[in-house]
Amino acid sequence: MVMSNLRSRWLSRQGVACCVAMGGLFLVNSVHAQKTIDPGDDCWTTPDRCDGSTSVEFGSSDLPEIPPDFFWPGSEAFSGQVVLKGANSGATDTKVRRLDQLVLPESGLCVTTDTEILQLDLVSCEPITVTVSGNPEDWDVAVDLSSVSAPDGTLGACKHDTDGGTIAVSILNVQPKFVFTKVGDAGEVRTYDTADNGVDPITISSSQEGHFLGGAAASDSPCDPDNFYAGARLVGGEVCCEEICHANGDGDYRHCIIPPDCPVCTDSIPTVSEWGLIAMAVLALGFGVVVLRRSQRQAA
Repeated sequence: MVMSNLRSRWLSRQGVACCVAMGGLFLVNSVHAQKTIDPGDDCWTTPDRCDGSTSVEFGSSDLPEIPPDFFWPGSEAFSGQVVLKGANSGATDTKVRRLDQLVLPESGLCVTTDTEILQLDLVSCEPITVTVSGNPEDWDVAVDLSSVSAPDGTLGACKHDTDGGTIAVSILNVQPKFVFTKVGDAGEVRTYDTADNGVDPITISSSQEGHFLGGAAASDSPCDPDNFYAGARLVGGEVCCEEICHANGDGDYRHCIIPPDCPVCTDSIPTVSEWGLIAMAVLALGFGVVVLRRSQRQAA
């Protein structure tokens, strides 16, 4: 009789373990199927609110001052912050290419790809003032990429559900070129290419976690539809986008970006997939508890 009770308890426990394992396998197979993201481009626009969230500072650790005599003989060196915005409000002004395939095997796991910045098209919110022989002159500033390519950056993506996941890290190496145009005289243009002047590429990294959509959920991606939509997520079944800000170590080179033509996310309501995962997890847990209690009553 004792052996019979022990065997009954063992079988009951194995039944519980089997049910839990099968439930877990069902969840993995239903929401954690492998997702493959092909190489492609991510398009961004730089907000034009001109609050300093996108800016550079000449005379800082990563960007030297503009030297004397650069604008004219007798012009003084220029240092200080230049607040920037996108050259064409709301349009793509920054483009980043993902160079490798991203294979996301299951939820919670992260993979990385090398990245290359292909486009940078920014302008100053206000002209800078340069002193020439004691007299002030105003110059507009535009920011482009140097003809010398910077080293590859890194993007790390983590799968969370069938629709997408998070961008855990985004590191960009930027080799900028600055074009100065005299206010009131468009024929007077000066170019300062950081590579030509021996300035190392500036490394900037994201200061917060971002999101992405993949596959069919990325159908609205402005650069890579049906594959990858950087900066986007689903809220209540609708696509919305979040700003991602990058900065160098000292914070004197900053760049905030958001996908163009995308409504800004305003809350943190779980996505449809997240609600489905939560519901299935609760059901599986409840079923396991019922089976466990029934086996305990039978063994008593």
